[in-house]
Amino acid sequence: MNTSTLVPRLMLGGLAASAWLGAACALAAPLPPLAADVVLLRPLAVETPAIRTAPAPAVNLDVLPDGMRARLPAHDHGKILVVIAPQPEPPGGQTWAEVRAKVIDPLLRAVRFRRGHDALSSPGAEGMRRHPTGIAQPHAKLAGAADFLLAADHAGAEKGIGRATREAAAAFDGTQPPSADVRERLQMARGVGFEQFKADFEREEFIYPFLQVHDGVPIEHTLLLASRWAGQTVTSVRGTLLHRYTVANPKPRGAIDVTAGALIGLLKLRGFGGMAKFRVVQGPFLVLLPYGNAPDGGVALRHAWRVGAQAEVAGRSRSFLLWVDAEERLALADRPPRILKLQPLDAHAETDAAVGRVWRRDPGIGSMPQRHFDVDRASSPSPFMLRRAGLMERIQLFDQSTQQEVAVSGMTTNSTGSFVNFDDAAFNQGADAICRKGGNLAFQQIHLFAELHFNWTQANSLGMYQSFPKEVWSPVLESEGAGCRAWSGMAFGACQGYYDPSCPDYSTGGEERQNLMNFAHDSSIIGHEVGHNGVDRLTNERPDDWCDQPACPKPLGWSDLHDLADAWAAHFDDSNCVGGWVAKNLGGVNASYDCQGPRGHVEWDDLPRLHEVSFPFNPASPGDHFPDHRGPRAAQLIDYADGQIGAAALWHVREGMGSKDPASGHSHYFARFHHALKHTGFFGQDSTRSDWGIYRLLHDLEVEMLEQWATPLLAAGAPATGPSGDRTINKVLAGFAKIGIFPIAVECLDDSPVIATCPGGKSGAEAVIDIDDNDPADDLAAPGLLTPERDYLRLWGPAPTFHVWTGARYRFKDKQARPVVGTALCNSRFKVEVSTDEAFASGSVVESDWIEVGTNNEVTTAAPCFGQWTPGDSAWSKLRAGGAGTRLYYRVQTTNAAGGNPRVSTRPAAGLWWVPAPFAVITTSGKAEP
Repeated sequence: MNTSTLVPRLMLGGLAASAWLGAACALAAPLPPLAADVVLLRPLAVETPAIRTAPAPAVNLDVLPDGMRARLPAHDHGKILVVIAPQPEPPGGQTWAEVRAKVIDPLLRAVRFRRGHDALSSPGAEGMRRHPTGIAQPHAKLAGAADFLLAADHAGAEKGIGRATREAAAAFDGTQPPSADVRERLQMARGVGFEQFKADFEREEFIYPFLQVHDGVPIEHTLLLASRWAGQTVTSVRGTLLHRYTVANPKPRGAIDVTAGALIGLLKLRGFGGMAKFRVVQGPFLVLLPYGNAPDGGVALRHAWRVGAQAEVAGRSRSFLLWVDAEERLALADRPPRILKLQPLDAHAETDAAVGRVWRRDPGIGSMPQRHFDVDRASSPSPFMLRRAGLMERIQLFDQSTQQEVAVSGMTTNSTGSFVNFDDAAFNQGADAICRKGGNLAFQQIHLFAELHFNWTQANSLGMYQSFPKEVWSPVLESEGAGCRAWSGMAFGACQGYYDPSCPDYSTGGEERQNLMNFAHDSSIIGHEVGHNGVDRLTNERPDDWCDQPACPKPLGWSDLHDLADAWAAHFDDSNCVGGWVAKNLGGVNASYDCQGPRGHVEWDDLPRLHEVSFPFNPASPGDHFPDHRGPRAAQLIDYADGQIGAAALWHVREGMGSKDPASGHSHYFARFHHALKHTGFFGQDSTRSDWGIYRLLHDLEVEMLEQWATPLLAAGAPATGPSGDRTINKVLAGFAKIGIFPIAVECLDDSPVIATCPGGKSGAEAVIDIDDNDPADDLAAPGLLTPERDYLRLWGPAPTFHVWTGARYRFKDKQARPVVGTALCNSRFKVEVSTDEAFASGSVVESDWIEVGTNNEVTTAAPCFGQWTPGDSAWSKLRAGGAGTRLYYRVQTTNAAGGNPRVSTRPAAGLWWVPAPFAVITTSGKAEP
């Protein structure tokens, strides 16, 4: 056995590992293989025992300073969220000591944390010298939005890039000053000037992590993370604390050879018998892992070594996070420590400019636009290859072949400069690459490289932790090892539908996987696999030193929602249909193409997947609505099913941002999504795959996104004295409301006793509003996709309709929210106010009557907790009397039947934020225009 990869990282205390190595060698022979679908899809996780958390101490919100609002948990180890009114950063910056004194200490008093701030660790003197005013985070760059805008131009490649797109792109990447039209569009859509928009897009974030420790050892999944924007003081804190716990095993005297123990532990697990090339890539880090309950009812903590590892499992590179028991008695007895927890991860130089052709989303659209990318510089006489330092090695064919690898011998020069020309007649015949019989293996290589390059540059331009990807990709096309699937290690298989002589029209007429085509030809699949890597890098595979302390906490990742990978694909590909090409022949020839046709799309684990809900919501046809989507079959294929719910919410947020501003909206959404994702997952124990656990994940994402929208940079350095935030925040609220998620803590919807931090007691009440221009003729058409535009009202067109959600229709019992029965927890009536004045001054307002909404879940003919209102003719005439350019500000109030339990849309989450009202704009054409 080759033990070169088993070199111990640390060898202290004289603890030997020879017996472990011997046992590992004995188990190194492959175990009998499991069924392919068991071994290949995802190695089985090892979960910690369930934890029953005790009620949290009674909170004391009176000790919080003015301007600080908090949502505090009902149970120990629950999510803490604090929102603070922004103030200008003091001269010299906001120090760690100031954050601890003015933010953390008052919060600890509010939650009655008796262990005090000495139980929280921050960077030492050297760390604070390096980061005196917080740890700077990667931030977005507006130039990346220019690249995205040009690549996703709605006009389509056949018609060329429109003037408005060219001007916006030039302003975003800095090649030209913003034109008058660009400035006017931003003012019209967002109410800000170009300079303020750019500053907000590229704002730099600083974080102050405070880790909970015991005897100097960090307690896993606990910390308080404060954050601020450059030029401002801290605006938010999130995280979790553990009040009651018992340490179940002694702190080890020194480190042991964790590598060998981890290896033998893995080899004992089902699905790892064919493992090879095992290596530790992170750690070991000593942590205290929450592990069930102690006899006194508190949480039991076990000292454990946390390591990140990689190995080949069934021929594929896989990554894992392992928590290995640090019990010294086992080591002294020459017994390998047990694996307490295992989390599979979906492992899922100089350059020259180059150009080549790609399919526009997939071969079925027919368009093959040029795509610009960079390749590594070649030294003469070596040819230029499809390689890029930091991104990918050479593309392999059939797992090993170098034959027919694309190569260009020299540079091409024209009026725009010199570039490597992969747009050559020998390569750019896409029609010959759709099927294997066409024989053109070059086009698909260029397509894959260009799409990966584009997705990679977009991710890096929006604030990705470096380096990304963490491990340089080595893509494989038509991979036999990948089988009839695609993998986040960038191995793309192909199926009978691609190889058969009847391709592209091969189909058995059924649902068999053999009907699938080539996965690498579908850009949504490429974006999906990039998404796996992106989410991991932003969450549980972030840099080890992100908090500048030993054993930085690992946030709880997004594997329960399949890493939200479909949401990444939707953004990169400008479509909410994933797999619309590769699965086009499931159910019959083209029966599933682009998620349309007689078969359309499927749910759960199959392809293609369309992320949408019926609107208005129809309980009989819920689509990706929570909790209805989590049906019996979904319970077996849970991460795909739950990933669809998250992807649908994010798609609707993206759609709303694009409706406000097609030029900037999509990239601004994705940049803020990046920032929000970094702050998710800090809420204590692992999510369960129950309705309760999935709601908690989605709620966590929504509130972190709301915080992104509610804390823009201060204009001109002035302190915030009133509503704060972006006037598009209702697009986030509405996007999540459409799929059934609201900024309401799960404790306020469950069957536990009422707690003080639930305003009005147990309640699912909220007030969310959005607008529809009732003018589908001005929606934007893209290849295979219709993008609604709802925020610009035609002067002489129809009156708009306002959509209102009054809260959640379900409650949790024993962590389940299904079946949804009985009376809903939402408010039962609403009143809409619309004004031509942002202050809703008297005389400028028209309003609806109080409108009742249904709350009976037993009635399936109408969706409960939802209503609509359209102004009558006289009200509409009054609102548009100011002519083109008039802004209509709108908000909604909701109450229960008795007029109590009030909520207002400008105070979401029962007042946790105070935000300005959104607005729509009246124009002559009903479109976004200067």
